[in-house]
Amino acid sequence: MGRGSCSGPPDAAARVAGTGSRRGLAYGSISHMTELTDVPGAFGYGDSILVGDRVRLRGARDDDLPTLAKWEMDPGRMTTLSSWVAPPSEATAKERIAKRSANEKDDLGFAIETLDDPPVLVGNIHLWGARPKDRCATARRIGR
Repeated sequence: MGRGSCSGPPDAAARVAGTGSRRGLAYGSISHMTELTDVPGAFGYGDSILVGDRVRLRGARDDDLPTLAKWEMDPGRMTTLSSWVAPPSEATAKERIAKRSANEKDDLGFAIETLDDPPVLVGNIHLWGARPKDRCATARRIGR
């Protein structure tokens, strides 16, 4: 989807986290945000926003970069993301991922991990031009 062509249900972003549907406060439903009456409830709501049934979105960590860079450098994955297949160097791939995951302005990046114990890194997602008011962004996902 391009920046000017976003459409879909208002909760489409929740599906990125693997929910498929929303079911009350446990899934961060914004309509319930006005019902928060205490600090533990507020923290619980905040903790639930980026969590789905099977995965959670979180900030990328330095120890994620080697795995994410490996995926970024894979020509097989690149063919699904671009019409240009020119794998970057490992250093360039790590730098790009770190920059995309800095969450500055209206560009956002998240690591995607399972809810398993221990969690398993399964991908990352980057959103460019994310504007909550418009509920619109350009997305790119890579992973296993």
